[in-house]
Amino acid sequence: MFRPDYLDALSPQSGESQLTKHPGSMAQDIEAGRETELEAMTGYVVRKAKELGVPVPVTESVYRMAKGLEYAANARRAKH
Repeated sequence: MFRPDYLDALSPQSGESQLTKHPGSMAQDIEAGRETELEAMTGYVVRKAKELGVPVPVTESVYRMAKGLEYAANARRAKH
C-alpha cells in the first residue's frame, strides 16, 4: 500500500531542485511556439479511453494541465 509520507523520507531535498539542467523537448516546443507531441500521444490516450468508456483521470488531468501551459504560452506570445 502506498503511503504519502514515503516520499518525504526519500530525501529532504525531494522536489527542491531541477532533475536536469536541460529542458525537455516539450518545454522547448512550447517556448518556441511549436506544436508538441502532446496531442498525438496523451491526447490520443484520453480520446481512446473515453471512446472505450475507460476512466483515465490522472492521464486526463495531466493532459489538461499541459494543454493549459500550451494555451498560456501561445496567449503570451500573441500579446507581444
